[in-house]
Amino acid sequence: MTITLDKISKKLDAATRAGFYKLGYAIAERPFRVIALSILVVCVAGIGALNFQSEDRGDKLWVPQDTLSMEQKKIKEENYPDELRVSQIIFNAPDDRDLATQEGVLQLLSVLETVTKVVSSTGITYSDVCETASYGALEFCQTSSMLDIFFDREHLAYDENGNASYIETIRSKLESLSDLEVRQALFEGPYTSWNDITILPAQYMHNYEIANYTSAYKIVVVTEEGSNEEISYEWEVVLEDANFGDLDVYLATQSAREDAGDAQASDVPLLTIGIMLAVAYICTMLGHLNSVQSRFGLGVSAVFSVALAFIAMVGVCSLFSYYGPVHQMLPLLLVAIGIDDAFVIVTAFDDAGFREGKYGLTECIARGLSRSGSAITVTSLTNAFAFFMGSTTRIPAMRYFAFWAGTGILFDFLLQATFFVACLTLDGSRQLSKRRDIICCFKANNTSKKNIFGSEPGALKRFYQRRFAPVLAKKIVYWPVMLASFSLFGASIYGASKLEYHFDDKDLAFEGSPLYEYNEVDASRFSSESEVIPCEVLTGDFDYASEINQQKMTALFKDGGLYESNEYYEPDTLNCWYSDFRDFGNLTDASEIFPPDKFYGLLDQFLSTDDGSAFEADLIFKFDPAMGRERLMSTRSLSVLKVRQTLSDRLNAMDSIRASVDAAGLPDAFPFSFLFLFYDRDSIVRDEAIQILLISLATVFAITLVLIGNIKASAITLLGPCLSVVDMLGMMYFFDIHLNTVSVICLALSVGITIDFSSHVTIGFMNSAGSKEERVAETLGHLGPALTHAGVSTFLCTVVLVFSTTYVFKMFFKMFMLIICFGMFHGLVLVPIILLLVGPKEYFNEANVLEKTREIVTVSHASTSQNVTPGL
Repeated sequence: MTITLDKISKKLDAATRAGFYKLGYAIAERPFRVIALSILVVCVAGIGALNFQSEDRGDKLWVPQDTLSMEQKKIKEENYPDELRVSQIIFNAPDDRDLATQEGVLQLLSVLETVTKVVSSTGITYSDVCETASYGALEFCQTSSMLDIFFDREHLAYDENGNASYIETIRSKLESLSDLEVRQALFEGPYTSWNDITILPAQYMHNYEIANYTSAYKIVVVTEEGSNEEISYEWEVVLEDANFGDLDVYLATQSAREDAGDAQASDVPLLTIGIMLAVAYICTMLGHLNSVQSRFGLGVSAVFSVALAFIAMVGVCSLFSYYGPVHQMLPLLLVAIGIDDAFVIVTAFDDAGFREGKYGLTECIARGLSRSGSAITVTSLTNAFAFFMGSTTRIPAMRYFAFWAGTGILFDFLLQATFFVACLTLDGSRQLSKRRDIICCFKANNTSKKNIFGSEPGALKRFYQRRFAPVLAKKIVYWPVMLASFSLFGASIYGASKLEYHFDDKDLAFEGSPLYEYNEVDASRFSSESEVIPCEVLTGDFDYASEINQQKMTALFKDGGLYESNEYYEPDTLNCWYSDFRDFGNLTDASEIFPPDKFYGLLDQFLSTDDGSAFEADLIFKFDPAMGRERLMSTRSLSVLKVRQTLSDRLNAMDSIRASVDAAGLPDAFPFSFLFLFYDRDSIVRDEAIQILLISLATVFAITLVLIGNIKASAITLLGPCLSVVDMLGMMYFFDIHLNTVSVICLALSVGITIDFSSHVTIGFMNSAGSKEERVAETLGHLGPALTHAGVSTFLCTVVLVFSTTYVFKMFFKMFMLIICFGMFHGLVLVPIILLLVGPKEYFNEANVLEKTREIVTVSHASTSQNVTPGL
């Protein structure tokens, strides 16, 4: 098999070198035509951007679309399409004074009163956007707080329009109570709202379960979405600036939480600054700083080719998928990989004899592209296909990001090999004409090869070849380096095994924002090991009047039944129409049922009562011709679950409550919470991360094996990204970086970036002749400067993110620092050491391949290899 791979790889390498030689020769003869054609192709590809769509909905980005929760969400929305917006308000006593007094609760009431008086600039009031709830003749805007327990019908008050007033009724009741009576109500109950809903005091009152006083309250305000989403959003934005006087109030509106996701883009200017720093570095280091050999203009063209690749990527990918928030990192990825290719091409061009005048410009372009082309082909294909294979993930944001990244890398590769090479040809022509960089209309008087610091070209190359490589070859150096590397690897395996999933939407709030301040107070005042989550029980279209189904409903919803006996159910929170219906019918024994023929008549009577009217929105009817009347097709019951804030307990709670509902045997019955969507996602993130990394690494190995043709060389190439990924996972644990969808995307990026370092070095080693020490020295001398510049430019792109204030960019900064450090260390230090010790024999004779190809090309073009000035 090795012999067969050897032969295939030799032929493939020879064909690749010959192909790139011909391509370089053709580009060098007609650079303007190539530039124009490249731009034309990008413009055509960019037309697809007309179909550009962005997506910021969490359930569309971060939730697998094939989960049970997603299917149940679709069923729920068919029958209960109403979408609610929830805003939360904390009234806090910063001095920890006791608010469990008449004055404290009246101040809480004044906070709610201020909310109800908020009016937007367009005249939108609270009553225009609030979600209403009704109970009998009463109908109020829906809020939840400790104020509910002070609503007393005996103190019912009315506003100036003659309508029952929620606020004035509570005020009237509170003014009739002493501090002691207020305290007794707060800490002894009963905890029932005006519409007969159980209130959980721990949710709305600080210290409820610890002491007999409180220093903070929480109010939940519910507004409508649906067709009123825009006006609700507008009202919430105004609410954020409401004046609460001297009271210490913190708000977390739905609009603020939505904007927090969008606000992750607020640090994009920092990334832009980073890219500008990288551009300045690239323009400076791509050439030699003197009047002629400087390549500032060529550096701009290298970055411009990356921009063209980005445009083409957006155009093509917009035809198939949307643009998500993590796509903001694509420019950084394309700059990192594209500039690496540019440095490799320029280095190969210089080493082809251009500076020494050994060959003409056309020949140097052809030879340089022939040598660099095969290397950037290997890295680009491994990167692109690693991302394409990573797009098999079930998480949409990651899947589409991987698809965009793979497409962008391919365009990056194609444009660097064509557009940039054409620009390099023009820059080489400028240098041969002794014209200045940028202002090339003027010739330089001083043609010294020294730069402005007085050094000759190739200082970094000489360092790697003459100093760095010989030091690596010493036992006193490489054994400690290997020991340290594999010790770190062992520690990282331990850290990776301890890594736990964590992601909280609260992390998205940027420092200093009102939402961030709210989260800080919420964590200090209302933190708990457990969280309460709303959970609905939905039943489908079946015969509710039948004896067997009534028995099943009773088994599920009765006191102490299947649902209430679940360990995660929060006692006294089940608000079920069927339980109240049975109470209405005086059915006290579980074996009792309504006569099937009288079921709907009695149900109509129940719904006309105060208790029954509260459930009208929870019962969906459809007309049945056979019955000659409407019958039930869907019902909804509300409850609360109490779950510990760990992934395992959340998953257990979801599975347990599903099992309880399934045990009743009702057709199409299931529990649903919007949070279940994210629980399903969280349950697969670890497996998805492992799948993406294994597929990416396997793709890298397979492609390098085919293109290099040596199992040992491919294994050594794979060693760099493998160690880098494991070390990153370990450092994530030790540096308290959580495993979540954002860090998994960074891990996928790490494979693409770190493979560049190790694959270039391994391929360079295979293409060099001599002893292993000589081959490593030649490889590091040839590729060390290019890889160093690529690493530094990527570092400059990301280092400014240290000043970021958003969660996503903070995460990107930490992860990219690890990627750069581990990628450069493994690629430029460890892999060369491994090649020194166990590196395979060289395979290819570059000189013979080039000479044969040159003869064919020069004859076919009826020209010599001593061309100097390219034409159109």
